[in-house]
Amino acid sequence: MDEVRRVSRPGALLALVSYRPTRIDDAAADPALQEFYAGIVGPYWPPERRHVDEGYASLDFPFPELAGPDMVMEVSWTLERLVAYAGTWSAVKEYRRLKDADPLPRLRDLLTPVWGDPASEKRVYWPLAFRLGRVGQSGV
Repeated sequence: MDEVRRVSRPGALLALVSYRPTRIDDAAADPALQEFYAGIVGPYWPPERRHVDEGYASLDFPFPELAGPDMVMEVSWTLERLVAYAGTWSAVKEYRRLKDADPLPRLRDLLTPVWGDPASEKRVYWPLAFRLGRVGQSGV
């Protein structure tokens, strides 16, 4: 935050933006994805991943905060597209490295019975989290 103060003009807006864990807009499929995210590969996320999961709420933020917008990123994906995306997660890569096994078949096993037609698309989304503040106001 010292560097933010150094390079910012008074009144500049600091915006910390993160995305929350992936969700599926489906009452049966989302719990399966959350089980995979937190339970199966959860122990393999790097410790600092918690900052993303918490929307940066635990980081020191010494500026007067402003309310952020309510926004999500969203796509429509098939089952295989979602599984392929999960393959990019750092926790999946670390799981593979440490266990010499691929967790993606387990994700597919969890989702297949609740997805329906695997070629059908479901809304997959990431809620966005914001920490917004004005630099150099109220003495900070």
